Amino acid sequence: MAKMYLKTTEGFVEIGGSSSGSGSSAPTFNSPDYSNAESDNKITIPTADTGDRTYSWTVEKDGFIQFELGNEGGTHYGGGIFGRINSARVLAVAEGWVWNDGVFGVKKGDIVSVNIPTKQANDTAKVRCYFIPPLFSVTEQTPLATDYYDYSAGDGVNHITTNGGEWIADNDGIVVCSMGRHAVGSAGFLNTIYAIDNKSVYTDNILAVPADGWAESTTTLEISKGQTIRMNAFGLPDSELEIYCRFYPRKYKSIQPQEFQYSTDEKWVGKYWIDGKKIYAKVFEQDYTPTMSWEMYTIPIADLGIDRVVSAEGYADRLSDHHASGVIPYTNNMTGNLIEFRWGHISKESGIMFHAISNSDSEVFRVTITLYYTKA
Repeated sequence: MAKMYLKTTEGFVEIGGSSSGSGSSAPTFNSPDYSNAESDNKITIPTADTGDRTYSWTVEKDGFIQFELGNEGGTHYGGGIFGRINSARVLAVAEGWVWNDGVFGVKKGDIVSVNIPTKQANDTAKVRCYFIPPLFSVTEQTPLATDYYDYSAGDGVNHITTNGGEWIADNDGIVVCSMGRHAVGSAGFLNTIYAIDNKSVYTDNILAVPADGWAESTTTLEISKGQTIRMNAFGLPDSELEIYCRFYPRKYKSIQPQEFQYSTDEKWVGKYWIDGKKIYAKVFEQDYTPTMSWEMYTIPIADLGIDRVVSAEGYADRLSDHHASGVIPYTNNMTGNLIEFRWGHISKESGIMFHAISNSDSEVFRVTITLYYTKA
């Protein structure tokens, strides 16, 4: 029976065996967790910069980006904004009032960049780039792997160069497609249709293109081996169009399962309580020297934001010889030195409380308590 793992933004956790079957399947990495998208813009542009300029951000972890480019009033010939991942163009907007956006899978170390040509003013260029973590998924594949598109390993071939051209994909991956005009030309309009296996999957309408104006439609599409992509443009003469379609393969990056590790820092154990909330664990260690009279000790936990305590376990280790006693409601005789630890009570406001007594005033005991809880 194959092992099953839960893939989350916090790592991989084994969740038991599979129900049936012997095959392996890749995890579903292509699922952005939109509800947990980060709100800080990864690429900002100062308004004072001039010249041909590029602004970039290095991806810090596997996931997705919400990439948005806007041009709010740029009217200079040769203007426009280009978005790239590892130098591969994935987005572009023309001059005028135009926005274009998309969600792209990225891996740690990818370079996301925005290029603004000399004739495009920064004060009209708008750039937004937000990181989105992946949703969890379940996989039987061992070792685990995540899939991503390798923008640094394109085949270097322009597969479609003419209006109405087609190309049959020879592998799974993505195609980065563009149709537009980058040179002097007549006034008109630009409508584009991108189809896979004769089904329209993306359209872009630039209603008016001024004489000598720059215009471009760009999109990134997933494609599987054997599928046919076709690209059509309407409104501008074919002689003025620049068309390209470049392929980038899907790759797999092996990731070993991440086992839960006990820690003095708060850790999610990879399980959920009956109310659906995550269960966290935190280890507390502290040295005490109990006396021959009962004493109360308290470990504060108010700063953890606990909703409810699920379980607790603990023991006391005598440091002189490492004889251990569980934190239990009865006496434990350890080689002549009587030591007893008893739970008091655990309160998310007051803390972890326990009593201790010893028949020696000099023995040091290290108390270790592991607390399991959900968060409010």
